[in-house]
Amino acid sequence: CTSVGAAAYVQQTLDDHLKIAGRAELLHDSASATLGVLDATHGDLAEGTATATYLPAKGFTLRVDARVDAALHGYQPFFDRDGAATDTQLTATLGAVAEF
Repeated sequence: CTSVGAAAYVQQTLDDHLKIAGRAELLHDSASATLGVLDATHGDLAEGTATATYLPAKGFTLRVDARVDAALHGYQPFFDRDGAATDTQLTATLGAVAEF
């Protein structure tokens, strides 16, 4: 069983209140229950995320993420709204963090 992964991150501060960021990841997990597959050619996943962060006041952060996950080599570990297997999934997250 072999697992190998790589990730790249980049962030740009636009001003005192706004940041943008991106992340890309690749995971190969052969013959492992981590992905629930036993075929080494099907254990490859890729991910990309874009994030915008707004800092309206000290101690308060607003964040939005858009993410795409993709399985490579015909592997379909995700499900669409109708319950059909698919090789991609899109998600979005809104978040607020208050420090006190």
